[in-house]
Amino acid sequence: MKYRKFGRLDWKVSALGFGLARLPARGNDPADIDVAASVALLRLAVASGVNYLDVGWPFAVKSHERLSRVLREALPNGYRDKI
Repeated sequence: MKYRKFGRLDWKVSALGFGLARLPARGNDPADIDVAASVALLRLAVASGVNYLDVGWPFAVKSHERLSRVLREALPNGYRDKI
């Protein structure tokens, strides 16, 4: 993974991000996310070096709710510190 300096912070952001607007759903209702599939995708992204999660402004409320649920329910300790 390539990283870039993030503004004036002493932190580097991954060149690729992970968009959270459309986490996998368990059917036709996009609000009913498939937690297991979402966790698998997020773990793969983090393991690949992604440390930037995109919660774009139009999707912010739903994306934050979904990300919070995935992080709270399924990700092991340490993943939150990487992103």
